[in-house]
Amino acid sequence: MNSISRPDDDTAADAHGGHDYLPGFGRDALLPLYDPLTRLAGIRRMHRLLVDRLALRTDDRVLDIGTGTGELALRIAVEHPDVHVIGVDPDPLALRRARRKAHRRGAGDSTRFDLGYGDRLDYADGSFDCVVSAFAYHHLPPEAQHALLDGALRVLKPGGTLDVVDFGGHVDPSDGRVARHALTNRHLATSLRDAVPVAMRAAGFETAAEIDHRVSRRIGRVTLWRATAPA
Repeated sequence: MNSISRPDDDTAADAHGGHDYLPGFGRDALLPLYDPLTRLAGIRRMHRLLVDRLALRTDDRVLDIGTGTGELALRIAVEHPDVHVIGVDPDPLALRRARRKAHRRGAGDSTRFDLGYGDRLDYADGSFDCVVSAFAYHHLPPEAQHALLDGALRVLKPGGTLDVVDFGGHVDPSDGRVARHALTNRHLATSLRDAVPVAMRAAGFETAAEIDHRVSRRIGRVTLWRATAPA
């Protein structure tokens, strides 16, 4: 759902208004609709699924890859005011909204929103205790997914965790019409069954696995995967 990386080629860039990333809902003009429509779709409940399972400590540093308008990053910051959260995204218009929301919610001091790409993280090695990403992984071509996982492992401290929530996992036709569509959607091919934890382990993570999921009539099956950096 959030912007995160470059499209595969110039044709794809033209399709997204000349941008080298995918804006929210594909067009800058639709960005004002992003938050209300994703709220109606139940995306915030899936953010809750992730945040409720984070084990954060005072002064932990959290990186949200593909932060978009900052909803997940701000939920973490508001519920864990003693941690430091950085959201990274290539869409300057989305980041502008994220910063405004941070100040309205009183999280301006504990959050920062950086312009950048999920598959080219410009942060020092071992600089985060936790990396999260919601509904961005499936937008990436396979090589960029691998680069995101490699980068997340690099910026994590030993024993740090990567949590990814996205469409996919062990989708079953009984999950509903939207879920059945996911089984034939080429963008979700690398998010089905155990593909995400397999890719996490291939990148060098340990104990990569699905830790929870939800099935929604509106958006199908959403899965939360967690991987741990070697200690």
